[in-house]
Amino acid sequence: MKFMDEVRTGDRCTVTDLRTGLQHIGTVRATHQESDKVDVEYDTGRLVRVGLTFVQVHGDDSDEAIA
Repeated sequence: MKFMDEVRTGDRCTVTDLRTGLQHIGTVRATHQESDKVDVEYDTGRLVRVGLTFVQVHGDDSDEAIA
Protein backbone atom coordinates (compact mmCIF):
# COMPACT_ATOMS: atom_id res chain seq x y z
CA MET A 1 0.00 0.00 0.00
CA LYS A 2 1.14 3.51 -0.73
CA PHE A 3 0.64 6.55 1.45
CA MET A 4 -1.54 9.41 0.20
CA ASP A 5 1.44 11.56 -0.79
CA GLU A 6 2.69 8.72 -3.05
CA VAL A 7 -0.56 8.31 -5.01
CA ARG A 8 -0.68 10.29 -8.24
CA THR A 9 -3.38 11.17 -10.71
CA GLY A 10 -3.12 8.69 -13.56
CA ASP A 11 -1.92 5.76 -11.41
CA ARG A 12 -3.51 2.44 -12.36
CA CYS A 13 -5.09 0.66 -9.41
CA THR A 14 -7.42 -2.02 -8.11
CA VAL A 15 -10.30 -1.06 -5.81
CA THR A 16 -11.84 -3.64 -3.48
CA ASP A 17 -15.57 -3.20 -2.82
CA LEU A 18 -16.27 -4.74 0.58
CA ARG A 19 -20.04 -4.64 0.05
CA THR A 20 -19.93 -6.93 -2.98
CA GLY A 21 -16.55 -8.59 -2.56
CA LEU A 22 -15.63 -7.54 -6.10
CA GLN A 23 -12.44 -5.90 -7.29
CA HIS A 24 -12.43 -3.24 -9.98
CA ILE A 25 -9.52 -2.05 -12.13
CA GLY A 26 -9.27 1.65 -12.78
CA THR A 27 -7.27 4.87 -12.86
CA VAL A 28 -6.82 7.47 -10.11
CA ARG A 29 -8.43 10.71 -11.33
CA ALA A 30 -8.04 12.89 -8.19
CA THR A 31 -6.70 12.74 -4.65
CA HIS A 32 -8.25 14.36 -1.56
CA GLN A 33 -5.54 14.49 1.08
CA GLU A 34 -7.74 16.14 3.70
CA SER A 35 -10.04 13.09 3.74
CA ASP A 36 -7.61 10.32 2.64
CA LYS A 37 -9.87 9.56 -0.32
CA VAL A 38 -9.25 9.20 -4.02
CA ASP A 39 -11.49 9.44 -7.07
CA VAL A 40 -11.07 6.36 -9.27
CA GLU A 41 -12.51 5.87 -12.73
CA TYR A 42 -13.14 2.18 -13.29
CA ASP A 43 -12.34 0.78 -16.71
CA THR A 44 -16.13 0.53 -17.18
CA GLY A 45 -16.34 4.33 -17.01
CA ARG A 46 -17.90 4.57 -13.54
CA LEU A 47 -16.34 7.23 -11.28
CA VAL A 48 -16.20 6.53 -7.53
CA ARG A 49 -14.66 8.15 -4.45
CA VAL A 50 -13.12 5.64 -2.07
CA GLY A 51 -10.88 5.57 0.97
CA LEU A 52 -7.20 5.01 0.26
CA THR A 53 -7.23 1.79 2.30
CA PHE A 54 -9.44 0.17 -0.37
CA VAL A 55 -7.03 1.06 -3.20
CA GLN A 56 -4.07 -1.04 -4.32
CA VAL A 57 -1.88 0.97 -6.69
CA HIS A 58 -0.35 -1.14 -9.44
CA GLY A 59 3.42 -1.15 -9.22
CA ASP A 60 3.21 -0.84 -5.43
CA ASP A 61 6.52 -1.74 -3.71
CA SER A 62 4.94 -4.84 -2.13
CA ASP A 63 4.31 -6.24 -5.62
CA GLU A 64 7.83 -5.71 -6.91
CA ALA A 65 10.49 -8.38 -6.78
CA ILE A 66 13.47 -7.66 -4.54
CA ALA A 67 16.68 -7.60 -6.59
